[in-house]
Amino acid sequence: MENMGNKHNRKKEAAHNRAERRVYARQNIAGPALRKQRACCNRNVKIAFAALVMSAVFINCIRAQTVEEGAVQHTEKAAGEAGGPRRTLIEFAMKRQGIPYRSGGSTEKGFDCSGFVWFVYRNALNMDVPRSSRGVWSSGAKTVRLEDALPGDVLVFSANKGGSGSINHTAIFVDKDSMIHAVSSGPKRGIVISPMTDRYFAPRLVGVKRFLLEDG
Repeated sequence: MENMGNKHNRKKEAAHNRAERRVYARQNIAGPALRKQRACCNRNVKIAFAALVMSAVFINCIRAQTVEEGAVQHTEKAAGEAGGPRRTLIEFAMKRQGIPYRSGGSTEKGFDCSGFVWFVYRNALNMDVPRSSRGVWSSGAKTVRLEDALPGDVLVFSANKGGSGSINHTAIFVDKDSMIHAVSSGPKRGIVISPMTDRYFAPRLVGVKRFLLEDG
């Protein structure tokens, strides 16, 4: 009986060993294939993610270019609609876009805000306007409401929101949507076109001065 029991146990052990070998063999066959499949999946995920990022970058570039082109086309349209000296002044000012900001500057090597206004009026229309922002505001030029502003009128801004604080900035009104001016800080510097709704400048508008009176 003992021999038969031992024989039975050896058969059982042999069967168990064969089963383990089959499992091990399957694992050896499936393992590399599974790892290869996982690596391929990870690579595809990385490629898809990279493509998504590049698409987003491309779309943002197209949007930025479209906005920039739209702003230029818009201001060109505004210049075309302005008549006589106002059209001359706006067209002259727009051609100076991209000139860098320079503190105290009033030449095409660089402008500060009032230097740009002074330069445009002097060279486009042979008119003299005050050289400082405070001088523009305290001058005898006609003060008009923003809703009555015309292309070429001068916008005056203060240091603080609500029009309080010292006068420290001027810009040239292009139309109800945009202005052109010399900006000293921010994402865009130098002579740029900004929306009238600009989140920094809009709350600091003090008023509008009119030096060209042929329109009343």
